[in-house]
Amino acid sequence: MCRDCYRLGPAELAYQSAVANIDGALRGSEIIPRRQRHQVEHYLDHGEPRIRAHAAEVIARDAAARRAFAVMLQEEEQAMLATMGADGEAPPSTTPPLEHEPYGPGWTDFEDEDIPF
Repeated sequence: MCRDCYRLGPAELAYQSAVANIDGALRGSEIIPRRQRHQVEHYLDHGEPRIRAHAAEVIARDAAARRAFAVMLQEEEQAMLATMGADGEAPPSTTPPLEHEPYGPGWTDFEDEDIPF
C-alpha cells in the first residue's frame, strides 16, 4: 500500500475500492455487460451511501445509453425500410462500375477446376 492510500483510512479505501470495482465492471463503456450487471446491482444494497449513490448513477447511465442505442437502431431500421422497394428488395446499386479490374485482367475467369486447392 502506498503512503497516500495509507493516510486515507479504511472507510475511504473501501469507498475507492468499491468505485473501482463498479467502474471496472463497465469495461470502459457506459453499458454494463449482462454478466457484470449482478455485480453492480449488488452495490445498491451497500451500507455506505456514497457507494450506493455511485452504483445508482452507473445503472442510470446504463439505462440511458441502452435507450439511446435502441432509438438509434430503430431510426436506422426505419431509414433502411424507407429505401427499400415495395417488394422488400433493396434498390439497385448506384455505385458506378469499376474502370479497371482490381487484381489485373482476367482475374475472374477461373473455373472451379483451375483453383489449386
